Amino acid sequence: MEPEQICPDDARDVVAFLAMLLRLRQRSGLTYRQLEQRAREIGDVLPRSTAADMTRRHTLPRADQLAAFVRACGDGARVESWLAARHRLVGRSASVDGARPPSPGERHPDSTASAPVARDYAEKLLGAGRPGEAVSLLARVVSDAPADDESRRLLVLALHADGRTGDAARICQEGVDAARARGADSAHLAALHRLVVDQQLPVIHAKRPRPAPPRMLPSDPARFVGRDRQLASAAACLSSAPDRRSMIVLITGTAGVGKTSFGIRLAHHVAGHFPDGQLFIDLHGFSPRQTPVAPVDAIGDLLAALQVPAHAVPATLPGRIALYRSLLAGRRILVLLDNAGDADQVRPLLPTPAGCAAVVTSRSVLTSLVTTDGAQPLTLDVLTPAEARELLAQRVGTARVTGDRAAVEEIVDRCARLPLALSVVAARAAARPDFTIRSLATELRDAGDVLDVLRGGDIGTDVRAVLSWSYRGLSSAAARLFRLLALHVGPDIGVAAVASLAGVALREATSLMAELTANHLVTESQPGRYTWHDLLRGYAEELVETEPAAQCRAALRRLLDHYMHTAYTADRALWPQRHDIPPPPPAADVIVQAHTESAAAMRWFTTEQAALRAAVAHAPSVGLPAHGWHLARNMSTFLYRRGRWSDLVTIHRTAVTAAERAGERGWQAQLHREMALAYAQLDSCPAARTHLSIAADLFHQLGDVRGQAETQIALGWVCEVEGDYPAALQHDEAALRLYRSMDDHSGEARARNAVGWDCVRLGRYHDAIVHCREALNLQQALNSRPGQARAWDSLGFAHYHLGEHATAIGCYDTALEFHRQDGDRYSEAETLLHLGDAHDAEDTAPAAAAAWRAALHILTDLEHPDARLAWARLHAGAPLRTATP
Repeated sequence: MEPEQICPDDARDVVAFLAMLLRLRQRSGLTYRQLEQRAREIGDVLPRSTAADMTRRHTLPRADQLAAFVRACGDGARVESWLAARHRLVGRSASVDGARPPSPGERHPDSTASAPVARDYAEKLLGAGRPGEAVSLLARVVSDAPADDESRRLLVLALHADGRTGDAARICQEGVDAARARGADSAHLAALHRLVVDQQLPVIHAKRPRPAPPRMLPSDPARFVGRDRQLASAAACLSSAPDRRSMIVLITGTAGVGKTSFGIRLAHHVAGHFPDGQLFIDLHGFSPRQTPVAPVDAIGDLLAALQVPAHAVPATLPGRIALYRSLLAGRRILVLLDNAGDADQVRPLLPTPAGCAAVVTSRSVLTSLVTTDGAQPLTLDVLTPAEARELLAQRVGTARVTGDRAAVEEIVDRCARLPLALSVVAARAAARPDFTIRSLATELRDAGDVLDVLRGGDIGTDVRAVLSWSYRGLSSAAARLFRLLALHVGPDIGVAAVASLAGVALREATSLMAELTANHLVTESQPGRYTWHDLLRGYAEELVETEPAAQCRAALRRLLDHYMHTAYTADRALWPQRHDIPPPPPAADVIVQAHTESAAAMRWFTTEQAALRAAVAHAPSVGLPAHGWHLARNMSTFLYRRGRWSDLVTIHRTAVTAAERAGERGWQAQLHREMALAYAQLDSCPAARTHLSIAADLFHQLGDVRGQAETQIALGWVCEVEGDYPAALQHDEAALRLYRSMDDHSGEARARNAVGWDCVRLGRYHDAIVHCREALNLQQALNSRPGQARAWDSLGFAHYHLGEHATAIGCYDTALEFHRQDGDRYSEAETLLHLGDAHDAEDTAPAAAAAWRAALHILTDLEHPDARLAWARLHAGAPLRTATP
């Protein structure tokens, strides 16, 4: 059979074009060393390192390099077609990752795509460990073109990798029969069929084990009472989901009626019908101070629970929805969406695959979910009198409840049979066993007025009185803390933040929170972390208005000081070499958590990120804008490592607005520069240039030479992303001149290294070595391990492009030693990628795979987007290597 004709005209983007180049090399059967020799024989110059680098670069190859590559691969008759295809793509996508596997939310080729394009995409899916998606794509191709043996072969490999050996054998046999019927040679399919049937086909794309099922449900309410009829009805509805389409149960009712407790009890009751996991998220639809969770963020959290690494999460809401629902397909998973604000917040989160189900709780009726999405509505009313008495008896003891039925009835009536109010009363009664039920009823009668949020409808009772009664039973210190908690803007709070807010020691803060927990005024959601019901938060906000304004401001200052200074220490642990901009000294009694290890710093940022984002937004409104811009800057490294570019842009936009209002031009410049780098990561280089232009102007006005130099370095990087290497060199040389004018040896070393890197990109390899050597000498004089590591890495890059691969490998090995001594895992992974490239160019495949695998391990552990680069190197073209059994 004739070898496949690879048509460059089918490439709709740079990714597909570079993938076709890779397949062209694979079809030739030549190593990179042999390609270099073949090019020399026909009068071309094609260093093996250049050939190896072409399919990994972020940009299209130069026209002369492309022509030499195509001729060396044996496709010289169609050089003009390749060059024409390249010309069409120039400018359409200035910067793409030419070897990345498809991101989970990336759109598949549509049904009109040619078979080669579909096969290219399927190969990437296989390389990314997603054989199920490759099966779906290839099945359509084979169905439309049964005689396309190459697509059929890939489909067989995908089925085999997905564990569907029987289907793989059937598809292969059908191809053999069809080929024979049309008189074609089917020997390769017949051989492949034998390997599948005999279970001897190597599983190059073995199906990765599915992660452990998520178990996110909060604890089953231990003292849940009543609701038997509603529970049975909802459970019957949900348990039918595995046998037909997905089911939705919508639980509505007034605040405090027990919607969340009922939803959690229901979810635990039917969990056995959903063995693949249970997901939970609080959408904060009616939280008085907490911003409702946006659907794009909510799906991001659910994808994280499904163990999708951050770098693999699509940036857009449609992409996240597609990935979310594809992950649920074929599984039986229950999703509990608590405290929903409206249908638009809920609808993207609904699991559509058959066998899954959702439970939604909301104060709103959400009629459109019923009419459009087929949700089964269930409205919770207050407890029946008997259920209310049972709740009290269960929590305070049957003897006390039966001893004075009239007093019990009065308590039940005044609590409106509302579970939240009854629980607070029960906590008070349990804490004071010496109080009679009659005395509790009398105290409740005299306690106060109805809580505003519960007025209206059928709720005409003294719920505020219940809360105030429980509040008045607190010690004075705990009562003060309860009031101050209203100042916190995040969804939950840690004990160190509590201590700072109250201005007390950690031990005392823990004791006071235990008192609030015992009185059901807060909930310890995790050890050392606390949250509270919206009604309780609202009541605390009423109470804090009586607190002297100066004391509230001092408490809020201490809280924001805690976040600002702890974020500063955590950022220093993540990036010790960063130019230091320390925050102003903290107020007295602020607890600052000192972080010296990067792992601990990442954990702290992960736990506190929602509170930190809220603090950035809140700080300017309370007259503390500097806290906002310090927090934004010190969150940058964490957000970069997590690939949260959109979050980084959002918080920096808020911070720069505050800096503009305050007239802080220095901070404006800093924030514009950092926001520009985030925009570049979002493939929005025009926006990045806009912000860098503003930063450059501000630094120039301020006479801040270091800021000007840093902006030039940033501009150089943006130019490199765009593939404009001459412009990158100009900016980095400008930075070098500025650093030298300040006699800043550290900056000079950094700029020289950047200039050396640009020279490599421009093919000036010997110039690159000179600059990188000078950078290394400066870094050695400064005794900077990170600087020396970067210089050695750049030297390796230059020698690699000169074809001096053994020297490059030695440089990379030295760089790795420094990175490991310094604990810089991300830079270690970058150098490992380069080391693998050098080994690959030397045709030492095992060493290359080992380096790339080590890089993948680190980048996956860091949840960094560059993990896709390691995946691409490890798996690019792997299906083709099994083409001949």
